Amino acid sequence: MDARTGADTFTTRTGAVALPLAIIVFVVSTAIHPSREAPMDNTAIFMEYAKSDGWIAIHFAQWVGALLLFGGFLALYYSLTRKQEAAAGVARFGFGAAVLTAASLTMLQAIDGVTLKWAVEAWVTAPADLKAAAFTAAEVARWTEYATQSYSNILLGLTLVLYGLAIALGTVYPRWLGWIAVGSGVAWIIHGLMVPYIGLFNSIPRLVALVLMAVWAFIMGYLMWRNGSRGRVRRTQSATPHAPHANGPSVSRARVAKSPVPSLESVMNSAERPHRNANLWVRSVLPQSPVFRIRKPFLSKFITANKLLFTEVPGRGILRSSDALS
Repeated sequence: MDARTGADTFTTRTGAVALPLAIIVFVVSTAIHPSREAPMDNTAIFMEYAKSDGWIAIHFAQWVGALLLFGGFLALYYSLTRKQEAAAGVARFGFGAAVLTAASLTMLQAIDGVTLKWAVEAWVTAPADLKAAAFTAAEVARWTEYATQSYSNILLGLTLVLYGLAIALGTVYPRWLGWIAVGSGVAWIIHGLMVPYIGLFNSIPRLVALVLMAVWAFIMGYLMWRNGSRGRVRRTQSATPHAPHANGPSVSRARVAKSPVPSLESVMNSAERPHRNANLWVRSVLPQSPVFRIRKPFLSKFITANKLLFTEVPGRGILRSSDALS
């Protein structure tokens, strides 16, 4: 296994682990995220956020999940572009969208996990005469979160749609798996378009997007791991020359080169040798013979079971023994 094969296998298998792990980290961190109050009741939700001791750590975990998802998309991009087909072009656009998605999710976690946390704590501890202003500042941070979450969901959906189309149009992975990614992406886009008009809420499109993305990520992780193993075996075998069968119709050039090359006269005088073997030996001797321009079929048809003897005479070519003596 060469260095390139090892690098490809490592990349594919790393992505195979990163995709499902990203879903696990996101689900766990979201499960422990403070969410007892209604998300659109700013007064109650701000107080809950201010009392949360693990708020920043939870959002760091969600950010790690986003980075793992990006790592999975990166490995999937390399896996899809191994074959030079139309799907590889779509995968390039998908990878570009994945870069934007990772940047947008980073901004989202920074605003939600740090900016909003400081804003709500400043509101809770502010003097009575400054509470109104501090509350307005916290609302501005919350509204900024609405904007970044909307665009992040749309970009994530676009990424899944492009990768799904690349899978469906290609031959590397099952096409039906690509359509699952497309369905999840469309649901994410719909939810992202709803956020600017409604705010933060748990919609049916978001639930559908999460379920489909989880199913897609786990199946894709399994197939990427298996595909990385097959790619290593396939490349290793292709780099090793295959030994021809002893009774096969032809012998490889490597095997002929390694075999001892007899003289042309001994080959021509082997009348009892079958035609097939004679043809093969003539092929190996002709490049070293003065009669190299004589085609093999012409030369082989004179080698019969009649034990006709031939002799190579310098300057006269290949003659019958009777003619060579005259």
